[in-house]
Amino acid sequence: MSMALEAMGEVKATVGSLVWVDGWYSNTIATKLIESDWEAAEFRMPSNRFDGVAYPVNIRITGRTAQRRSGTWMVRIEIEFVKDCEPNTFGGGWMEV
Repeated sequence: MSMALEAMGEVKATVGSLVWVDGWYSNTIATKLIESDWEAAEFRMPSNRFDGVAYPVNIRITGRTAQRRSGTWMVRIEIEFVKDCEPNTFGGGWMEV
């Protein structure tokens, strides 16, 4: 089951949004976006594997529809891992809408 994002109103990442990162140690555990104090990254995303580690990230919605997964609406996202003095890297994932 899917729903066009336009029908849901404005969909964007915010502090507290739940994110599942493709290929991370445990795809069954969500990571909650937290506030970033660095102008290059809109958020920090705590590692679900390493205590005390939070990666600086930017989130971009890439999905055109929200998908019903595990009883909640989710959308595909691109995650930009912001680096300091190195090229940024990108990954994919799901975000709860």
